Amino acid sequence: MSVLPNRACTIALVRHGKTAENLRGAYIGRLNPPLCPQGVQELAQQRLSCPQVVVSSPLLRCLQTADLLYPNCKLVILADLQERDFGKLEGLTHREIIQKPGYEDWGMDPSRMPFPSGEDEDAFRRRSVRGFRQVLELLAQGQASSGAVITHGGVIMSILADLFPSSSFYDWQADCGSGWLLTQAGEQFDVQPLPGERS
Repeated sequence: MSVLPNRACTIALVRHGKTAENLRGAYIGRLNPPLCPQGVQELAQQRLSCPQVVVSSPLLRCLQTADLLYPNCKLVILADLQERDFGKLEGLTHREIIQKPGYEDWGMDPSRMPFPSGEDEDAFRRRSVRGFRQVLELLAQGQASSGAVITHGGVIMSILADLFPSSSFYDWQADCGSGWLLTQAGEQFDVQPLPGERS
């Protein structure tokens, strides 16, 4: 999965800022809420230096996050970086779901539970990885050595679980507005929490 075999490349995987639905713990996949005031305030304090390539999910919470973190950067939008479609359970919290008839035992491993009328988990993970490969292609085409991806928690977890197969999907959870920094040299990736330093 090499991008730039002759130089190091860094890619920030950033989860969007908070929405009102995040604050109440709801599943929001294809729902398209804006950032809440708290989310905007937190991101406004974290403006980052502009990488050479900035890529985002098309959903509003990611577009707003990109605008706050990278206000002077050109944005590339990739549909494959959208969150999983949670189908009929969109907008519900775990507590609300298990109170529905037939869902009392739902959620032992929510990542592997079926979402009625939603997206299959394996298909979602494959799509997320495909989106990341598109990001790598964009970096390679532009001979870029730095990039940022503004996306969703599940997408980030899917990408990193694929890159580091000995890890667990849940090892890669990120709070809203935070994420992970990938460094690639040749075929290998290293990963660390996104640095707290802001410029």
